[in-house]
Amino acid sequence: MKLTKSIILLLKNELRNKQAMIFSIILPLVILFLTGTTNKSNIPYEYPGIVGIAFGVMGIVGISSQLVKYINNGVLKRIQITDDSLSKFYIVDYIVQIFFMILQFIIITLCTKIFYNPSYNITKRYLPLILFVFLLTMTLFISLGILVAAFSRNSRDASTVSNVIMMIMLFIGNALFPLNNFPKILMKICKYLPMNLYTEIMHHFLNNDLTNSFIINHIIYLLLWNIFCMITGIILLNIKIKNH
Repeated sequence: MKLTKSIILLLKNELRNKQAMIFSIILPLVILFLTGTTNKSNIPYEYPGIVGIAFGVMGIVGISSQLVKYINNGVLKRIQITDDSLSKFYIVDYIVQIFFMILQFIIITLCTKIFYNPSYNITKRYLPLILFVFLLTMTLFISLGILVAAFSRNSRDASTVSNVIMMIMLFIGNALFPLNNFPKILMKICKYLPMNLYTEIMHHFLNNDLTNSFIINHIIYLLLWNIFCMITGIILLNIKIKNH
């Protein structure tokens, strides 16, 4: 019951932050429509990347700024020294952010279908694993946001660092631009970036070119990224809150 109330309160708080909500939803749609206007034939390839960008904006950019603000105004410190544990706060925050990411996914998918109606050839037997990939990608970007917050002094620092990360993912994360034209060394490095792991799975899935070994290998890397970012981010953020 307390957890449900906490989720509702955090949802209300997020909805009050209209600027962040609009930015996280509008930016991916702007990219979608600009891409469609420039070259409609690119939409089938770029759709998964646009969804990934939406997740990144909500998770990395939004979470990092939110947490730094909560640290600086003493909210997390008060939670830490009261009966309400930070662990419960993190669980609630993950749930709330995933809710908004699902909302982003629905809006982007509907707009893509209505305005461009791309043609895909998918295999339904992989759908459960694809849903798991979505969950891993969402939680990973939230964890990256927590990690950014742990190293940021204020909202401006958090915004700067998170936007740099998003720009890197945008250009070398296989989101909007194929990696085929990159140097081989860079391609090998980019192959293991979170955004690229997600987009590669989605490109293969949407083109009915997915194999068991391919998706399992990519899921393992996403899991490793999740474990590292989540544990490291939460530990460092707890230390920062304690010392603030």
